[in-house]
Amino acid sequence: MSGRAGYKLPKEPRVLPKIPWRIIGVSAAILLVGGLGWFGVAKFQNWSSRRSAEADAARVAGDKERQAALEKSIAEQATTPIAAALLWEQKMKDGAFEEAVVAAEVALKLQPNWRDGYLMLGSAQLSAKDYPKAQTALERALALDPIYPPTHQLFATLYSATGQKEAASAETEKAISLSEKTGIQIGG
Repeated sequence: MSGRAGYKLPKEPRVLPKIPWRIIGVSAAILLVGGLGWFGVAKFQNWSSRRSAEADAARVAGDKERQAALEKSIAEQATTPIAAALLWEQKMKDGAFEEAVVAAEVALKLQPNWRDGYLMLGSAQLSAKDYPKAQTALERALALDPIYPPTHQLFATLYSATGQKEAASAETEKAISLSEKTGIQIGG
């Protein structure tokens, strides 16, 4: 049997190896789904991280705006250092320590280098558990009046709150000694 000139038809059809198309199809589908899944997770993580960063930035901006509004409100209410001190006292009684901090800061803007202003600020920060800032404020008060017993009493409270028992004990003794020498009472 011959077809065209010079071409012979094979006697038996040529058998091709059997290709496992089902296995190849399933494998390809698994790779495709896995790849898309990984790509989707990576995209989601990037999106999630970006959203988280955007939310943090918005929260910080909102906190700054809220802080500015709080400062403005307290500054409008407290036009003298004594008015700021009275407002601080009320905020401390109410447990509004953040607002008490702002009232003390307003008092210090109105009366810079005021020992009692720094004591108010340190006390409010101590109550808000912002120990590093409380220590800074109390150090300023101590520099202005090193023999004022309530300053040493607040230092004792700070040291006690931060686990420095020996320093707290030493400051308590110093506060009692200065109280006896100056006649300035300490305590509640």
